[in-house]
Amino acid sequence: LEIPSKDHSYQWVMQWLIHRHRQARHLGVETTYTKSKSGHVQTSFAFVPSPGLHYMTYNGALIKVEREREKSVIDLNTGTPWETLTLTTFAPWRGIFSEL
Repeated sequence: LEIPSKDHSYQWVMQWLIHRHRQARHLGVETTYTKSKSGHVQTSFAFVPSPGLHYMTYNGALIKVEREREKSVIDLNTGTPWETLTLTTFAPWRGIFSEL
Protein backbone atom coordinates (compact mmCIF):
# COMPACT_ATOMS: atom_id res chain seq x y z
CA LEU A 1 0.00 0.00 0.00
CA GLU A 2 1.59 3.29 -1.08
CA ILE A 3 0.40 6.59 0.40
CA PRO A 4 1.83 9.92 -0.82
CA SER A 5 1.94 12.82 1.64
CA LYS A 6 -0.58 14.79 -0.46
CA ASP A 7 -3.24 12.13 0.08
CA HIS A 8 -5.73 12.82 2.89
CA SER A 9 -5.17 9.34 4.34
CA TYR A 10 -1.46 10.09 4.91
CA GLN A 11 -2.13 12.00 8.14
CA TRP A 12 -4.54 9.32 9.32
CA VAL A 13 -1.93 6.58 8.79
CA MET A 14 0.73 8.73 10.47
CA GLN A 15 -1.57 9.04 13.51
CA TRP A 16 -1.95 5.25 13.54
CA LEU A 17 1.84 4.93 13.43
CA ILE A 18 2.23 7.48 16.24
CA HIS A 19 0.09 5.27 18.50
CA ARG A 20 2.33 2.31 17.61
CA HIS A 21 5.64 4.18 18.01
CA ARG A 22 6.89 1.73 20.63
CA GLN A 23 7.43 -0.74 17.79
CA ALA A 24 9.51 1.71 15.72
CA ARG A 25 13.30 1.45 15.80
CA HIS A 26 14.08 5.14 15.26
CA LEU A 27 11.85 8.10 15.99
CA GLY A 28 11.49 11.76 15.18
CA VAL A 29 9.54 14.47 16.98
CA GLU A 30 6.61 16.30 15.42
CA THR A 31 5.67 19.52 17.20
CA THR A 32 2.36 21.30 16.73
CA TYR A 33 1.25 24.51 18.33
CA THR A 34 -1.72 26.80 18.29
CA LYS A 35 -1.80 30.45 19.25
CA SER A 36 -5.00 32.03 20.54
CA LYS A 37 -6.05 35.61 19.81
CA SER A 38 -4.92 36.56 23.31
CA GLY A 39 -1.41 35.28 22.55
CA HIS A 40 -1.59 32.07 24.59
CA VAL A 41 0.44 29.32 22.88
CA GLN A 42 -0.41 25.65 23.34
CA THR A 43 2.23 23.15 22.23
CA SER A 44 2.03 19.39 21.81
CA PHE A 45 4.63 16.82 20.82
CA ALA A 46 4.30 13.44 19.13
CA PHE A 47 6.92 10.82 18.46
CA VAL A 48 6.71 9.60 14.87
CA PRO A 49 8.66 6.94 13.02
CA SER A 50 11.48 8.78 11.28
CA PRO A 51 12.19 8.24 7.58
CA GLY A 52 13.50 4.75 6.96
CA LEU A 53 12.37 1.18 7.44
CA HIS A 54 10.24 -0.01 10.37
CA TYR A 55 8.60 -3.32 11.24
CA MET A 56 5.35 -3.45 13.22
CA THR A 57 2.69 -6.00 13.96
CA TYR A 58 -1.06 -5.73 13.63
CA ASN A 59 -3.32 -8.59 14.79
CA GLY A 60 -0.35 -10.94 14.58
CA ALA A 61 0.63 -9.91 11.04
CA LEU A 62 4.03 -8.39 10.34
CA ILE A 63 3.89 -5.05 8.50
CA LYS A 64 6.92 -3.41 6.95
CA VAL A 65 6.58 0.38 6.97
CA GLU A 66 8.89 2.40 4.77
CA ARG A 67 8.80 6.17 5.15
CA GLU A 68 10.63 7.91 2.34
CA ARG A 69 11.35 11.63 2.17
CA GLU A 70 12.31 13.27 -1.10
CA LYS A 71 15.00 15.86 -0.50
CA SER A 72 14.69 17.51 -3.89
CA VAL A 73 10.87 17.78 -4.07
CA ILE A 74 8.95 20.19 -1.84
CA ASP A 75 5.20 20.71 -1.52
CA LEU A 76 4.77 24.33 -2.61
CA ASN A 77 1.57 24.73 -0.57
CA THR A 78 3.09 23.75 2.78
CA GLY A 79 6.85 24.02 2.22
CA THR A 80 7.33 20.48 3.50
CA PRO A 81 9.32 17.76 1.72
CA TRP A 82 7.38 15.25 -0.37
CA GLU A 83 6.97 11.96 1.52
CA THR A 84 5.65 8.52 0.78
CA LEU A 85 4.59 5.79 3.20
CA THR A 86 4.73 2.26 1.84
CA LEU A 87 3.16 -0.54 3.89
CA THR A 88 3.92 -4.14 2.95
CA THR A 89 2.71 -7.36 4.57
CA PHE A 90 2.54 -11.09 3.93
CA ALA A 91 -0.67 -11.41 5.96
CA PRO A 92 -2.97 -14.20 4.83
CA TRP A 93 -6.01 -11.89 4.57
CA ARG A 94 -6.34 -9.25 1.88
CA GLY A 95 -8.29 -6.71 3.93
CA ILE A 96 -5.60 -6.02 6.52
CA PHE A 97 -5.00 -2.45 5.33
CA SER A 98 -8.74 -1.71 5.37
CA GLU A 99 -8.81 -2.72 9.04
CA LEU A 100 -6.08 -0.30 10.07
